[in-house]
Amino acid sequence: MRITVGVLLEDLNKKLILQKRSDVEDIILPGKVTLFGGGIKSGESPAHAAIREMEEELSLHLDLSDISIWKTYKEAQGPGHLGYVFVARNIDGTKLQLHEGESIIYLSRGESLDHYNLGPVTRELIEEYWNY
Repeated sequence: MRITVGVLLEDLNKKLILQKRSDVEDIILPGKVTLFGGGIKSGESPAHAAIREMEEELSLHLDLSDISIWKTYKEAQGPGHLGYVFVARNIDGTKLQLHEGESIIYLSRGESLDHYNLGPVTRELIEEYWNY
């Protein structure tokens, strides 16, 4: 089973912080706008994987108290896939340093999602989060 984590980041102005993925062939969802996140390493909990991924991808230092599990989903990236989605709020976007992906996207509540090449699960998660 392939297990992944994603973190729905919300900045100090309630904007969502998303990743525009690099447009290369050897990654999942190349060129799409998605949550920051990635795979879980052997022996790692989903929460610890989420914290590690934010450090690796954005130099964002989070503790367990900074994130909360929001939802899980199955087979979004194909059979045998399990995804965990965490939420982290009040992120200071000015301190983020992008290490993976093409760019950081800030998305305001109510902004048209049609302007972005969103991954299919990402669109559903944003719509659900804004109605949460």
